[in-house]
Amino acid sequence: MDTVIKKLKIPGLLLLALLLGMGLEVLSHPPKNSTAINEIRNLSTFKAKEFQGERLLKETNEKKDSPWTLEQIERFPLSIKNQNGSLKQTGSRLETLLKEMGHPQEKVLIQSVASKQPSLSLLYRWDDRGKGASIRLLFSKGDDGSYLLEEIDASLANLDRDGKKVFSEKVYQSLEPGEKMDLKALLGSYQGLQSFVRRQISPDQEGFQLSFQDEKGKSYLLEIKIMDGSCYLLRKSQVDSQGITSLT
Repeated sequence: MDTVIKKLKIPGLLLLALLLGMGLEVLSHPPKNSTAINEIRNLSTFKAKEFQGERLLKETNEKKDSPWTLEQIERFPLSIKNQNGSLKQTGSRLETLLKEMGHPQEKVLIQSVASKQPSLSLLYRWDDRGKGASIRLLFSKGDDGSYLLEEIDASLANLDRDGKKVFSEKVYQSLEPGEKMDLKALLGSYQGLQSFVRRQISPDQEGFQLSFQDEKGKSYLLEIKIMDGSCYLLRKSQVDSQGITSLT
């Protein structure tokens, strides 16, 4: 009998320590909803990467308040899906981006009716020569529970806003689909930028969506694809003051 007790003592102590450790982990990071509680209780679906990301988000002592650059916006991979909906390219993980870029001033978890998986929105804000600037990052929840970068909205980032010319119909007409584009020069040359978003713009394809507005209130939309490290105009369209769109 003593032999049996000795054999069971060490495994029993290890099991007790494991259970206590799990309890402390859960108590130190109390879940906010029933879904989180179920994930922690059901070890078969508990995702360590997601839990690590949630812990990183709770840290507030390393918030980034310096401007983002175009190079940084271009550098981080986005999640890109094939035509059948499968993942062609995996986006940057939440943990990687937080470690490299610091913590945002705002974070919002979004649960839509259309999607079973939640999305995470991060907002970085900073002061740009006395004017507020910001950039928003959208993450989708992957099958393994981690959050993957899906979209970067830099419409309010004030990137290279020193351009002297106003974007016009003449400039729009001079651009041809398939033409190689210098994105930095485009942003730095013209005033009137209304939106600037990096996302998936067609099946299997990531790129940028830009919109400019001229002095007459007409809007010009450009979709620029990224291929082999270079940018090319995929398609363009314009919207007049009556809201009528013409595509090219």
